[in-house]
Amino acid sequence: MNNLEICKKNWINKYFSFWSETEKPSKLDIFLVVIVLGFCSITFMYGDIYATIEHSMNFLDSVFQGEFMNFYQIAIENSTYGHPAVYDFPIYLVFGIWNFPIYLLNKLTGINYLYSLPCLVWAKMMLVFFALLSAKVLFMISRELGINNDRCKWVVFFFLTATTLVVSTFLISQYDIISILFVLLGIYSFIKKETKKFILWFVLANTMKLFSVFIFIPLVLLKEKKIFKATIQILLGLLGIIICKLLFRGNAAYIASTKSFSGDMLARLEGTSINWQYDNYLIPFFVVVFVGICIFSYIRHCDSKYEIGKVAVYISLVVFYAFLAFVPFNPYWMVLVTPYSVLAIFLNPKYLKINILLDSVIG
Repeated sequence: MNNLEICKKNWINKYFSFWSETEKPSKLDIFLVVIVLGFCSITFMYGDIYATIEHSMNFLDSVFQGEFMNFYQIAIENSTYGHPAVYDFPIYLVFGIWNFPIYLLNKLTGINYLYSLPCLVWAKMMLVFFALLSAKVLFMISRELGINNDRCKWVVFFFLTATTLVVSTFLISQYDIISILFVLLGIYSFIKKETKKFILWFVLANTMKLFSVFIFIPLVLLKEKKIFKATIQILLGLLGIIICKLLFRGNAAYIASTKSFSGDMLARLEGTSINWQYDNYLIPFFVVVFVGICIFSYIRHCDSKYEIGKVAVYISLVVFYAFLAFVPFNPYWMVLVTPYSVLAIFLNPKYLKINILLDSVIG
């Protein structure tokens, strides 16, 4: 065999080994993901990023001017695009902390951050940061559930390349990833039986967006079988929301800003409903499913950390699939299901290939 044939054979072997050695993502896989996600992050600016960066400046102004209680009024009066601050204030606190360098730059130089590409990219990088942290926590959860180290790297890879995450977070800059991070931290603490941390993380998640409440309540019922204790834990998990509502109770600007968003969500819940006794009394299908999931969680007993962690993942998966099935949703809300669909793939190695295929089709 001459040198040319040897080189050809070696090249063929390397080519096929690249496609067959899939124990963990290759360096080329990682390089391509970095390039694609980086490209998506800096080449597309959805309109929401402009409203959010402006409201983060309004929030910081209200704090430093001693007018915190007037934040929602300030946001109404200083909204270039006509969008009020529709969420409770903790999420704007997160925006404000991240965008504080832009705030200082604006005060020192007068730069118009709405027309500055570096400022807009910086604001968007917050979502990239939260996505990477979420991937890290997903890796930690996978390890706790007994998935080997190399497969955990694939969990992260699948999560970061999921269409639902790429479109929602890296392209159109939606903020559900912030809540997702706190939820994943809560689930990690849940699996490790750290009840106080579990509740604390969900307090934060629930004040960012209310979607996390839909899995918080079933998880409490899965772990705590004494009704009184479970009720106390649920109330503690909702404490952040309660404080926000009480703090701005009677605040006209707060009510005007958040009412339309809350009303829209209630209308969506009633989008697929059944009539009960009276035509004007509707029971949303999602609520029926949610109650069923809560009952299942309460009667289900788990004997090991692995079992309770696996059931927690499936409960989260079913809750959000039911939400997407029965509630008229914005397409970017599909990211809510992404961490659990990825975990479900690797928690069932027997059906790994078919699960990958199904997740790719659904995603």
